[in-house]
Amino acid sequence: MERSIMQATQSFTRAGAKSALREDRDILELQPTLNVGAIGHVAHGKSTIVKTLTGTQTAKSTEELKKNMTIKLGYANVKIYECDSPECPRPERFEAAPSDTRGTFPCARFGCGGTMHLVRHISIVDCPGHEVLMQTMLNGAAVMDAAMLVVAADRPCPEPQTLEHLAAIGLMGCKDLVVVQNKIDLVNELRAVESYEEIRSFMATCMGSRERAAAVPVIPCAAISEYNMDVLLEHLAKLPVPPRYEDAAPQMIIIRSFDVNHPGTEID
Repeated sequence: MERSIMQATQSFTRAGAKSALREDRDILELQPTLNVGAIGHVAHGKSTIVKTLTGTQTAKSTEELKKNMTIKLGYANVKIYECDSPECPRPERFEAAPSDTRGTFPCARFGCGGTMHLVRHISIVDCPGHEVLMQTMLNGAAVMDAAMLVVAADRPCPEPQTLEHLAAIGLMGCKDLVVVQNKIDLVNELRAVESYEEIRSFMATCMGSRERAAAVPVIPCAAISEYNMDVLLEHLAKLPVPPRYEDAAPQMIIIRSFDVNHPGTEID
């Protein structure tokens, strides 16, 4: 287990690639340049966090809506903007916007006068947290550059899929992680602190030491009431974008297929 998590801290290179493709402003406007996975145990609030950040409900199928749980991989994009005024305080200087937002716009903070500029365009992969859907989660982990590990404050830490999902992204080489302590609005202050310490202890065990675990941010928030979501946005905006190599052989990773309901359709 420790070895699996430690692998997540190692950087990886692409064989035969000679030059990295820089993050171009036009590309950033048109498409996400960073894939972030929402991982963790079932019913800890992953889909709610994704909806609060992006405005998109990732659970779309009838079965998912009926059971109120993620069954298939969900996808949602979001742009993160930052105010250019040095007087605008953090984390209020960060704001989420829909993926189709274009250009700049005025900062909404009263009296600021600054302008919001695009700093990150993120695609979020919402993974199911149920134990029988672990294979689906592993498919999503194949395309993750970073991850949000969601842990509910009203539940003990770790729960089984909290542990398994963290190990999975380590094996996939995902090295950047943000821990989201969700649902703090459902507990009292004593339990919130206790949950935070449980998370810190769990991370220290997985990463080998408290010093290494301290580098991983743990963000208390409440997705329903949008409490501290601007802090989460700030940390997501600081996640590094891995190099993309323009002269490497192209790869297409297929992580989900769809039935078009047209039997006998010819393929050109």
